[in-house]
Parts: sequence; C-alpha cells; structure tokens
Amino acid sequence: MLLVFAVVLAVAWVRYGIKEHDSLVLGAGIFQVGLGILWTVLIIVTI
Repeated sequence: MLLVFAVVLAVAWVRYGIKEHDSLVLGAGIFQVGLGILWTVLIIVTI
C-alpha cells in the first residue's frame, strides 16, 4: 500500500516537475522527505 503510494507520488513529481527545472528539484526534495516519513511510519507500524 505504502509502496504503491510512493511510486504514484514519484511518477506525479517527475511528470509535473519536468515542465520546470525548479519544480523538479523541489519535487525531488519533497519526495525524499515524504519517502523518509513513509519509511519511518512503516518501521513503527512493523515494530
């Protein structure tokens, strides 16, 4: 479930970010933060 969400988020950022370089950089940063949060939640739930 979380993996699917992460993939969709990544695709969305890449698709909309390519239009503007700044948006791509910003999107990549937000995606990394979001992915980190998702992993943290996943670890907490697993434990």
